[in-house]
Amino acid sequence: MATTDRRGVSVDATDTAIAGSPNPGLAIKAPCLVATTANITLSGLQTVDGVALAAGNRVLVRAQTDQTTNGIYNASTGPWTRAIDANNNSDWASGLLVMAAQGATFSTMLFECPSADPIVLGTSAIVFNANNVPAARNINTAAPLAGGGNLSADRTLSLTINGSLQVTAGALAVAQATGAAHQWVAGPSTADVRPDFEWGYRTSVRGP
Repeated sequence: MATTDRRGVSVDATDTAIAGSPNPGLAIKAPCLVATTANITLSGLQTVDGVALAAGNRVLVRAQTDQTTNGIYNASTGPWTRAIDANNNSDWASGLLVMAAQGATFSTMLFECPSADPIVLGTSAIVFNANNVPAARNINTAAPLAGGGNLSADRTLSLTINGSLQVTAGALAVAQATGAAHQWVAGPSTADVRPDFEWGYRTSVRGP
């Protein structure tokens, strides 16, 4: 038997937990299972971001060629429908946040909609940007250190060692000629430590 709550929403025992629109009018939405990585057909069960969808799964559609069709949808064997908490203009506001729970690319990613108010479904271009990725940082390197670039991806740095630098037993040290009065060595020592010569190892100085 269906009942009507104080917001006028019809709720039935067979409905999923989300069917009662838990956050109408709010700009923080219940999470989606996945977020799309490319334009898709908004119909039928398919695999999105590496996850095979089942009927009723919430999907953040964010990469449509026609941005007016972006939004939060319920997957279906037939045509998809917009989720109950995102199917009216009043459910949308600039700054809306929603998370994707799974996915090869967007697992646990938080998305923000920066589209300008008022957002009108079917008319406004709806955009979603990843919100929990820090702005790109760069490491700019010059010889003898190479391998810099945008730190949004892993970088491997390489160091060309010549002159007074050498690697001994996996540690960076300053090479000195045999018989020199002092020698820089890698690793802890009871002698004074030069913190300005730390390259990931404690580098110490010993007496003659």
